[in-house]
Amino acid sequence: MKAKFFFLFFLVIQQSFSQNRLEGIVLDQETNKPIEYVDIYNDQDYTSTNEEGKFLFVSKGDSLKIGVLGYDPIFTTFEMLKSDTILLSKKIQNLDEVLINSDSNLFTSVLKKLDENYPLESYKEKFFLRSVLKRNDEIIKLVDFSGRIERKTLFSTKSNPMPKKNYFIEIENLRKAGIKEKNINFTLSSFEELLNNFISIYMSPEIYDFKYIPYDDSRLVKLEFYPNSTKKANSYGYYLVNLEDKAFNEVQISNSQNTDYTEKRNIKYRTTDYDIKITFKKDPHAKKYFIDKASMSATVEVVPQDAEKIVYTVSYKLLTFDNFQNFEIDNNINLTKDIFDLKEDYDQSFWEAQEFLLLTEEMKEFLNSLSNENNDFKSTTNIKS
Repeated sequence: MKAKFFFLFFLVIQQSFSQNRLEGIVLDQETNKPIEYVDIYNDQDYTSTNEEGKFLFVSKGDSLKIGVLGYDPIFTTFEMLKSDTILLSKKIQNLDEVLINSDSNLFTSVLKKLDENYPLESYKEKFFLRSVLKRNDEIIKLVDFSGRIERKTLFSTKSNPMPKKNYFIEIENLRKAGIKEKNINFTLSSFEELLNNFISIYMSPEIYDFKYIPYDDSRLVKLEFYPNSTKKANSYGYYLVNLEDKAFNEVQISNSQNTDYTEKRNIKYRTTDYDIKITFKKDPHAKKYFIDKASMSATVEVVPQDAEKIVYTVSYKLLTFDNFQNFEIDNNINLTKDIFDLKEDYDQSFWEAQEFLLLTEEMKEFLNSLSNENNDFKSTTNIKS
């Protein structure tokens, strides 16, 4: 993450018309905490919970499937579901740990089967992306996108290197709102950078050690990784591996660092940490895994001249669906431009019917606080550094 600047804008209407409608919340049965990214779907429709665990699902079909990786799924119907609070039970993880060395056969076998398990050829999918920027833990910018992506390859390998133009993206709908800052100028991710970050998941066995953690579900094992004592590295995390086909089902990478500040134009700044999490899902027809959900967050400390330190936190949440489809894509954005700077016409009817990642209460409060005549998504408010 480098340093630059941005503007943005937004809307707040959630509406839908259909035969069956369920608005609720999904919680962990043991902790009673909300669960994000839970799938609520049937053969006709699909949605996902937001970070508060809340969702809205509207469908002509009566069946309901509710699930997320790591929890026991629920199969029910609108009629049978008597409560709008849904509790999911976590799958039990066996905590026996076995240290495996850097030339682990399991890790190597997963890498060798990338071409079998993941699309290393062109494929297309639809997506929903939410980006949020906070200043000292308060939202100042919010933008949602929906559109289509064509990837020439999901992963880069020695035999299948990443092409110069790997992504083609059509933004079909965009809504944004925000506060324009003065005197602070730093760059956030572009679409190209963000999508590349989501596939940069290789951790070299020469630099990292692994812990093998079996699950009660014998199909899965967890490979935790952390820097070995002889190398300088800051990342740690895990791979969740499906033993049946030797594929990554989930990857999480965290990085914390205490680096020196970079000075530029009367400010100092540094990135202190970032986190990336990706879950993969196998398409039953293509028999390939694709990125189902992905998130990234990063924290940047900024110290303006003669001013107190400001802490910025940016987060990106990506959902994909209708994968491996055959549709045309009109590449209508600059893939190297800051995501928060992108523009597109606002389609009110689309956003009124949109159900992915409902706005959180914090987001609603932020939108309501914007003091502009057009406080839906077409103006900004200045704040001082």
